[in-house]
Amino acid sequence: MAKQARPTVVEIAGPADVRTITECHGRLLAAMKRSKAVQVDLVELAEADLTLVQLIEAARRFAASAGLTIKLSAPAGTDLCEILRRGGFLKTADSRGFWLHEAGAN
Repeated sequence: MAKQARPTVVEIAGPADVRTITECHGRLLAAMKRSKAVQVDLVELAEADLTLVQLIEAARRFAASAGLTIKLSAPAGTDLCEILRRGGFLKTADSRGFWLHEAGAN
């Protein structure tokens, strides 16, 4: 089955933490199997922990190796930015472009 060209949106709302990350993983993986492009919507994210960042970073690496694209629908919110900053995930222009939608990256 050919993958669809238009982006598949994966909404992650409510809490995205160690208790719920397995469900988030399943939805993200399913989207990446059926589409060449995935857009992750975190707008309704209520709370998160490092497991969400790790999941999305792993998805980014997988997408790059498989010729897929993955993007956020909007820049990471304040609370998620704090997790990213503390974890050292905003040190490269590529990472800042992905997570914060900074111009000149990605």
